[in-house]
Order: sequence, then structure tokens, then C-alpha cells
Amino acid sequence: MNEAFISVNESFISVNESLILVNEAFCCVNEALILVNEAFISVNEALILVNEAFISVNESFILVNEYQSFIFLDLPITNYELVLSVAEVLQITN
Repeated sequence: MNEAFISVNESFISVNESLILVNEAFCCVNEALILVNEAFISVNEALILVNEAFISVNESFILVNEYQSFIFLDLPITNYELVLSVAEVLQITN
């Protein structure tokens, strides 16, 4: 009878040790998912900055277009003149 209780007790110890290992595995998976989540947050923040940069560039082109329409009265403009206009607008906006 005593040996049966010892055997059952050893079985419970084995199950407990197995559950501890499973718990440690879940902890590792959880930590990995936290790192993945932080990576996605960083990518999202980077994309927000890129989006803001595109918005700034778009606003600059809008200002250049308005400036070109006002100054040149829709006359044909060369690439060189456009670059100069962009540079002037960027100096004005900064």
C-alpha cells in the first residue's frame, strides 16, 4: 500500500515538473511575442515618420505649384527654374 502511494506521488511529481516546463515554454513564447509587438510598434512609428515626410514634400510641391502659378502665370517652366522655385519655397517655409 505504501509503495502504491509512493508511485502515485512520483507520478504527481512528474506531472508537476512537466507543467513547470510547459509554463516556462509559454513564458518564452510570451516574451517572444512581446518583442515582435515592440518591433511592429517601431515599424509603425517609422512609417508614421515616412508619412509625415511625404506630407511635407507634398505640401512643398503644392507651394511650388502655387508659387509657379502666381509668378510665372502658367508659363512653361524649365527643370532648372522648377528646382530654383523649390529651393526658394523651402527657404521660405524653413
